[in-house]
Amino acid sequence: MMNRSRQFLSAVFILALLSTSVLGFRPIFHPPTISILDALRNDPDNFSVLIGLIRESGLDELTKGGEAYTLLAPTNEAFAKLPAASVASFSKDKKKLRGLLFNHLFPGKVLFKDMFEPEAPANEGNLSTKSARTSGGRLAFFQCNEHHAMPGSKQHLPVIDGKAKVIASDFEGSTAAIQVIDTVLSPEYFEPGKGSSTGDSDNVPPKRASENSRTETALGLNTTTFDTLVGTVTVNLPDDLSAGDMISGTVIAEVKPKSSEAPADQAKALDELNGYVIEVADQSSPMKKPEGNLIDFCKTPGEGNKNMIDFCKSWSIPLTASSIPVVLKDKTGAIIGRTEVPVNPQAFPVKVQDTKYSTPMLGQAGKPFSVQGNMGTLGDTAVKIGGKAAKFLASSPRKMTVVSPRDLKGITDIEVEHNGKSVAKCTYRNISVKLSAGKLNLTKGEVTDLSVTIAGLMSLLTPVSVKLTNGSPSTVSMSGGDSQVLVINPADVNDDYYSTKRTLTGIHAGAFTVSVAPVDPSYANILNNCSPGVQPLPIPTKPAPSPPNTPADNADVPQGNPQPPPHPDRPQSNYRVTLNGFRVNNVTNRGAFQLADEVTFSPDILSIEPSGRVRVRLSGGSTHTIGSTVRARVRGGTSLPNGGLLNGDGFPTQDRPWQRTVPYSTGSPGTIPPTVYFEGTLVDDGSAVAIIPNIWSVDAHSDLDLVGSYIREMRRARPGIARAALNIGRNGGAMELATFLKPGASMGIGNTMSLAIGVPQDRPVGMSPTSDGRFGFIPQVLVLTYGSAAYLSRADFGFGPGIVPVRYVDHPSFGGDYTLFLQVEPMSP
Repeated sequence: MMNRSRQFLSAVFILALLSTSVLGFRPIFHPPTISILDALRNDPDNFSVLIGLIRESGLDELTKGGEAYTLLAPTNEAFAKLPAASVASFSKDKKKLRGLLFNHLFPGKVLFKDMFEPEAPANEGNLSTKSARTSGGRLAFFQCNEHHAMPGSKQHLPVIDGKAKVIASDFEGSTAAIQVIDTVLSPEYFEPGKGSSTGDSDNVPPKRASENSRTETALGLNTTTFDTLVGTVTVNLPDDLSAGDMISGTVIAEVKPKSSEAPADQAKALDELNGYVIEVADQSSPMKKPEGNLIDFCKTPGEGNKNMIDFCKSWSIPLTASSIPVVLKDKTGAIIGRTEVPVNPQAFPVKVQDTKYSTPMLGQAGKPFSVQGNMGTLGDTAVKIGGKAAKFLASSPRKMTVVSPRDLKGITDIEVEHNGKSVAKCTYRNISVKLSAGKLNLTKGEVTDLSVTIAGLMSLLTPVSVKLTNGSPSTVSMSGGDSQVLVINPADVNDDYYSTKRTLTGIHAGAFTVSVAPVDPSYANILNNCSPGVQPLPIPTKPAPSPPNTPADNADVPQGNPQPPPHPDRPQSNYRVTLNGFRVNNVTNRGAFQLADEVTFSPDILSIEPSGRVRVRLSGGSTHTIGSTVRARVRGGTSLPNGGLLNGDGFPTQDRPWQRTVPYSTGSPGTIPPTVYFEGTLVDDGSAVAIIPNIWSVDAHSDLDLVGSYIREMRRARPGIARAALNIGRNGGAMELATFLKPGASMGIGNTMSLAIGVPQDRPVGMSPTSDGRFGFIPQVLVLTYGSAAYLSRADFGFGPGIVPVRYVDHPSFGGDYTLFLQVEPMSP
């Protein structure tokens, strides 16, 4: 028996731990190579009783090893709560004493900062529960309650089975941890019938002492992870299990090779994992078919890692279940780990005719997210992002959880297919997050900068929120708080990126973790409720007037008289979009030839059917040329001596009457009234209106002779713009659409403001080159639907309610950069 105990406990006491001084507990784990027992000896005021019991058990001789363990360490005050006879009985019975110690020992490194949020738990009722099995076979439940927190800290500490409290947490080493508790986990502590008995066996750990299970609920998943000697086995189930459900999930078994292991050893470890069996609700799922072939039921298989097994499986939940067991067994049938997953009461079935699908507006690359709706069973439903199937993780009859792709960022479409048919298609923004710090380990008082960079924000129209969390509040402090929500407004975005910095200050020596996760906006379930079916597009009731001095373009789409909405029985509202101002961020020509800009704002408006056909093309109101040196035009800039737009010039937004005086060097002030771009009816039938608010840069030459080439190219591009506008879904908002145009001859010296599109000519601000040298017209298009217009008219992006900033960035060789401010507002019927 001593040899077996020696083999097991040799892994326990050689723990290189770095201590945290919390609640009066002195730093005891120094140097980091000492054993747990030697570390406890450094604080006899708190742990003298525990030290004596470890010595009496004979375990103090076993101080070598390297396995990962966690010790729950009762204080002297905790032992004082027990009857003196009870403590004496442990001293007399070494077998019982070892059983007691095994109740305080957990295989694996258990850190509460990783198990729970640093602030109050997010679960309903402010209670979060996790479980782990002790080396003595007990299943202990850790509950993080909002009423139990460190004094002077936001760190909430767990309670064990509703009684014992953790009073100092996460004394962490390279492979193990110590948690200080206020109650001894004696045999009487646990309820009868839970776990194995203590004191009636040899009091040695199970066959695989380093194997452990832990369960957490997050991101739409109930995830159980089993740590084994050869790797990890993870079971992903949906987090909304209900009695009577048919559910599907994934099982991922992964070898964790050590650097010293040869490939043959890794193959041997994988072969052992192949023989394991997962049981969910008493239904077995072997990881190996009888003929030896790996099972892989996933529609999207694993990532091809040779040290990983990844497969999908379906299980039925009994009608009477309030919880289900999740069990891992080895090839002999021996239980490696076990946990219980809670089950909700039976849910009402979703009627197919009532089905609506809700998709998130925002996700993070490589992270899970959920789609709600009628999901059926495994194989019935698939979720596609950017036209490619997303990796499946778990599903219930009510929702499916998949992984957001790593290789895609920015605006794209998300589509739900049920039984092979598309039932919903919406807009989805996939962001990527990069964190970097000057130093990854800090000493006490040492500081470093944390840089946060978020990509995938091109054409951002609505604010995006992300949560920044310090996962090591006992090791470092973070400026702004350990948990903070960053609201990213469109004006904060530089091209595709948003960056910010925080200062980290060391509290105790050690490494730290910081994480960023998107906060899905509360209005997502309103704007992204994608319903099956396709309906016609509404026709605006009043076309905006054609801009003056603009060539007609009637060859490809009708422009006829206004028509009533095609579905008067559907919800509808009238809206107006007005150019309410603009700002010159940078002039377009970098000071070559002409030192100031002169521009005309002239939008193109498309009324689009769900099929992508442009049903009606309208022309919005156009302004006079602004910034001109020609007497007949409006002079609106600060350039000397005769006006012209320079950096910082423009007409900022303000309350009505929207008259804005712009200074210039001579003459009377110029003014610009609000210019109506669109007035019409939006119907809740899946239709859309796209507004392309072009900015024309002009010079002293005859510009109207040159715009025809651009109009011909735009005619070819219009169908693509229409299809892309529909893909933006019920979100609405702004998008960037690259329409590639063939470059022509070089520009003439006299036409310095032109780019080549077929022939030299003037162009809208917003021209950019592509990687292959072609020029692309990339307008920011404002897309309106019945749902998005209602939101946009109320939203405040920092410029006033309903005022939407739309940005244009010019070709780098010209450097133009403008921001337009478009007012979206409801109209009376």
